[in-house]
Amino acid sequence: ILMIIISILLTGFLYYLSPTIISTVARGFGEKQLSLTIDIFRISLPLILVEVLLSLSKSFLESNNSFTYTHFSLLPSNLLFIIYLLLFKDNLTVENIAFFTVISMTIQLIIQFYGMRKKHIMHTDINLSDKYIKKFFNLSLPVVISVAINDINNMIDKSWASGLIEGSVSALNYSQSITSSISAIFIIIATMDIVFQI
Repeated sequence: ILMIIISILLTGFLYYLSPTIISTVARGFGEKQLSLTIDIFRISLPLILVEVLLSLSKSFLESNNSFTYTHFSLLPSNLLFIIYLLLFKDNLTVENIAFFTVISMTIQLIIQFYGMRKKHIMHTDINLSDKYIKKFFNLSLPVVISVAINDINNMIDKSWASGLIEGSVSALNYSQSITSSISAIFIIIATMDIVFQI
């Protein structure tokens, strides 16, 4: 409940301050680019809450050895997106793509919530004073700090790249995708293997 409240408040805060945030991060954008980026940013803001709920539902499902719904939920959401791209390929807009991204992620969340309800694993009685919960937060703190620093670094990089030649931000995004792929393939798989052996 606390995470949901924080996500809703953060969404409203970012929506209100989106012009200031975008103009600070994308200093090299023209007026048209800036307006488009603000619109996309605002359309995508519900993903904060959706991502939080997805992470929670996935954790609940997989901690109860239920992996079917978390993986199956990707299929309908991605299929919807592919069908949209095929049907409206001649009239695509960046705003519509952002909007359908939110819809596809929401469908994924609905499927995982259905799985939680069917498996009777809807937990509402979490004891925050439990020693394992406290240990989890203590272990999570260094991860949160390192991820936050990395994201701030990426924002600064993109802010500088926005003032360079056209395509600089895209080149930076592609390079970050390559780095993330390496991380996903090796680090995350190794971490999950270690956790399941504890």
